[in-house]
Amino acid sequence: RNLRKMDISIIIPVFNQAEILKITLEHFCAQMKTNENLQTEIIIVDDGSTDNIKQIVKRYVESENKIRIIYQKHQGRARARNVGVENALGERIIFSDADRIPDEDYINRHALYTKEEIVIGSSYDYYGKEISNNIFILKKYSRLPIHYKKLYSLINSSEYYWAGSLLGNTSLSKKTFQFSGGYDERFREWGLENIELGYRAFKKGIKIIYDSYIRSYHMPHKRKQNKLEMMRSAELFGQIHPEINGEILYQFYTGEITQNEFIEKIYTKGERNVWSSGQ
Repeated sequence: RNLRKMDISIIIPVFNQAEILKITLEHFCAQMKTNENLQTEIIIVDDGSTDNIKQIVKRYVESENKIRIIYQKHQGRARARNVGVENALGERIIFSDADRIPDEDYINRHALYTKEEIVIGSSYDYYGKEISNNIFILKKYSRLPIHYKKLYSLINSSEYYWAGSLLGNTSLSKKTFQFSGGYDERFREWGLENIELGYRAFKKGIKIIYDSYIRSYHMPHKRKQNKLEMMRSAELFGQIHPEINGEILYQFYTGEITQNEFIEKIYTKGERNVWSSGQ
């Protein structure tokens, strides 16, 4: 296969989500076909799935010359995304998830950004009774969670904008990703690996902006150990960045404390303004 430079690389990590990935890929492929002037590729990184993902993805890889799949042992989303970028040919990277179906102009809107900032789009949650492949049904029964609205509002803050770096719908240049250091692969469980990358970008002075018109529709699913995994991730976050209160981080992202309490207590004593404005 002739691998040449691309404008956009879409990185999708996946672990046992074959059926929803199929719908997500259909929407991405439709967009790629309607704008062939924008050279776009999709890199799927299978993080050790045990379902029928190989059969699902095989048809897309064989029929679409701009879709690749990479297999790895189960090591977590941080490692999977790093592997995706290492193999990406695009100048700009879009991070999506297998269960986030893109809006009709998702790729084009991300592609409008060419500077070195990180762009965050809106992650809507779908509340329909059944998963639909119809984009109009997805729009009708989706809404932006209140907690996400609060997180996105933090992006306007010079001191706390990293806290809104929900990177399941985001883009940045490959150069910016590499400068930020990529994902920390010590995050192997669910939660906060995105926020930690955003925090390091913040400390390096990289701007994060929010574009509410770049929408994806998340298919909610139950996780048995959400809070336990989040707790361990928050503890790891605090170990990596001692100036951050890991307990407050956990309580904020699980909705146990208010945004004002987060702002007041997130930086440990004497460290509150150390990183203000990315300094």
